[in-house]
Amino acid sequence: GLFLPHSLGHLLGLQVHDVGPSGPVPDILLAGMVVTCEPGIYFVDGLLEPAFQDPILSGFLVRDEVERYREVGGVRIEDNIAITTVGHDNLTTCPKTVEDIEAIMRG
Repeated sequence: GLFLPHSLGHLLGLQVHDVGPSGPVPDILLAGMVVTCEPGIYFVDGLLEPAFQDPILSGFLVRDEVERYREVGGVRIEDNIAITTVGHDNLTTCPKTVEDIEAIMRG
C-alpha cells in the first residue's frame, strides 16, 4: 500500500524476519509460534510522488495533509506476540500511549 508498503507482521524465529512456506504470517498460528504485529504509516517519496501524479490515487490524497507529516518519515508500533495453547501473550512491554511516552521523556 501507499502508506504501509510492507505486511502487517511476520514470524519471529532464528532470523528477525522469518518467513514460513505460506508467507510472512501463516494462515493458522500454532502454539509456540511468535509473530509480530506492526502496523505503521510511512511517507516514502518514491511512492508518494507517483501517487500524486496518478489520476485515480491523487483523488484520495490531500497534499497539504501529506506534506504536514511527510518530514516525519513514518512511525510503526510493533508488538511481538507469542501464540499459546490458550491464546496469546504480548511480549512487548514498551509504552505506547502519548501520556506514558511523555512521562518517560520528563524523567
